[in-house]
Amino acid sequence: MDFKRAEEIYHSLDKINVFHQGNAVWMQNLDAANHTAEIEYLEGEDTFAKVSVTELSE
Repeated sequence: MDFKRAEEIYHSLDKINVFHQGNAVWMQNLDAANHTAEIEYLEGEDTFAKVSVTELSE
Protein backbone atom coordinates (compact mmCIF):
# COMPACT_ATOMS: atom_id res chain seq x y z
CA MET A 1 0.00 0.00 0.00
CA ASP A 2 1.27 3.49 -0.65
CA PHE A 3 1.26 6.21 2.01
CA LYS A 4 -1.50 8.24 0.35
CA ARG A 5 -3.87 5.25 0.48
CA ALA A 6 -2.91 4.54 4.09
CA GLU A 7 -3.85 8.14 4.96
CA GLU A 8 -7.19 7.80 3.15
CA ILE A 9 -8.01 4.66 5.10
CA TYR A 10 -6.80 6.13 8.40
CA HIS A 11 -9.05 9.20 8.02
CA SER A 12 -12.03 7.34 6.57
CA LEU A 13 -15.24 7.00 8.53
CA ASP A 14 -15.83 3.66 6.79
CA LYS A 15 -14.45 0.37 8.08
CA ILE A 16 -11.83 -0.72 5.57
CA ASN A 17 -10.06 -4.03 6.09
CA VAL A 18 -6.27 -3.73 6.31
CA PHE A 19 -3.84 -6.63 6.57
CA HIS A 20 -0.21 -7.15 7.54
CA GLN A 21 1.25 -10.47 6.44
CA GLY A 22 -2.28 -11.87 6.08
CA ASN A 23 -3.37 -10.77 9.57
CA ALA A 24 -6.13 -8.20 10.11
CA VAL A 25 -4.82 -5.00 11.70
CA TRP A 26 -6.01 -1.59 12.87
CA MET A 27 -3.84 1.43 12.07
CA GLN A 28 -3.26 3.35 15.29
CA ASN A 29 -1.06 6.11 13.87
CA LEU A 30 0.80 7.15 10.72
CA ASP A 31 4.27 8.69 10.46
CA ALA A 32 4.51 10.79 7.28
CA ALA A 33 8.25 11.40 7.63
CA ASN A 34 9.11 7.70 7.64
CA HIS A 35 6.05 6.32 5.79
CA THR A 36 5.33 3.92 8.64
CA ALA A 37 2.21 2.90 10.51
CA GLU A 38 1.72 1.86 14.10
CA ILE A 39 -0.63 -1.12 13.92
CA GLU A 40 -2.55 -3.34 16.30
CA TYR A 41 -3.31 -6.92 15.34
CA LEU A 42 -7.04 -7.61 15.70
CA GLU A 43 -6.83 -11.30 16.51
CA GLY A 44 -4.97 -12.87 19.40
CA GLU A 45 -3.29 -10.97 22.17
CA ASP A 46 -2.95 -7.18 22.11
CA THR A 47 0.04 -7.00 19.82
CA PHE A 48 1.38 -3.78 18.37
CA ALA A 49 4.05 -3.10 15.75
CA LYS A 50 5.51 -0.28 13.70
CA VAL A 51 5.79 -1.25 10.02
CA SER A 52 6.33 0.34 6.63
CA VAL A 53 3.00 1.10 4.95
CA THR A 54 4.31 -0.83 1.93
CA GLU A 55 3.89 -3.99 4.06
CA LEU A 56 0.13 -3.32 4.43
CA SER A 57 -2.60 -4.42 2.04
CA GLU A 58 -6.36 -4.20 1.67
